[in-house]
Amino acid sequence: MASSIASTPFKEAVPFARALGVATGIAFDSSDIMFVGDRSGMIYKVNGIGEESPWAQLEPSVSAYHLAFGPRCLFVCHRTDRRQLDSVMRVNPDGEASVFYKD
Repeated sequence: MASSIASTPFKEAVPFARALGVATGIAFDSSDIMFVGDRSGMIYKVNGIGEESPWAQLEPSVSAYHLAFGPRCLFVCHRTDRRQLDSVMRVNPDGEASVFYKD
């Protein structure tokens, strides 16, 4: 299980969130809430004290998730397998995903 690392005022790296699977993407929304993509397809929402909760479920990725926030949604770019083309998914505030763009 991957963990997200924070640092202390003493410049020490310490785990911030632990149960994030194989974490391959990270983004922060306008409220500074952290979102982490796991290669299994889960997007986790992580609160200010490091507690994670499943937020959205996408198809598993063979490589990584790339996350970026727009004004009202999270955009997720990922590759599902070597035969399929890359796609960009749009995830609304309720964690519901839809195809935004498919190459």
